[in-house]
Amino acid sequence: MDLYPNTICVDCYSDKIKYASINNSVFLCFDCAKEHFKLGNDISFLVKLDKNIDQGLLLFIKRGGNDRFDRSHQ
Repeated sequence: MDLYPNTICVDCYSDKIKYASINNSVFLCFDCAKEHFKLGNDISFLVKLDKNIDQGLLLFIKRGGNDRFDRSHQ
């Protein structure tokens, strides 16, 4: 991840992001991702951020990003 705030978890602000929610376009740490998994894919469809992630998908997620999500839920 290259730009703050996409370098931190949208829920707890940890800098150890491991997952992204595709439909919400946000980044999450492992612990918060566990809670999102419980919500189901229709609420938060998660992908693990690893070296095999599709770069086009990653760009799509970054275009939304944590900041845009936070502003839309205030």
